Parts: sequence; C-alpha cells; structure tokens
Amino acid sequence: MNKKIVRVCSYSPDMIDYHMDFTETVNKLLKSNNINFKLSSCSYGGEDCGDDWRVLFELKKKASK
Repeated sequence: MNKKIVRVCSYSPDMIDYHMDFTETVNKLLKSNNINFKLSSCSYGGEDCGDDWRVLFELKKKASK
C-alpha cells in the first residue's frame, strides 16, 4: 500500500471533480493494462476559499480471486 497526500493552496469545487476524474481515469488505465492495483482518493479541509485543501491518494493491490 502506498499513500500520498497532495496539498493544494486554495479550495475550489472544481478541484473535487478533478481528483475524482483523475482517480477514475487512472483506475481505467490500470484495469486496461491488467495491473492489479486500485487508486482511491479522499479530499478534506478547505472549508473556506483561503484554507488549504488536501487530497489523500492511496494505491492498493487488489485482492486475488
């Protein structure tokens, strides 16, 4: 398992859509290349436009069948 926190200087609702679309695209690429991992992401912080906002990306190996 690998985790990476990315800090973004300002909050924007578009950033939430961006990280969700990014996660979905990466997972499609992983699946199409038969790579047995899945990326997940979660955003938090950024209650105000001046607040820092963070996205936690987590890459996990899928369970074997």
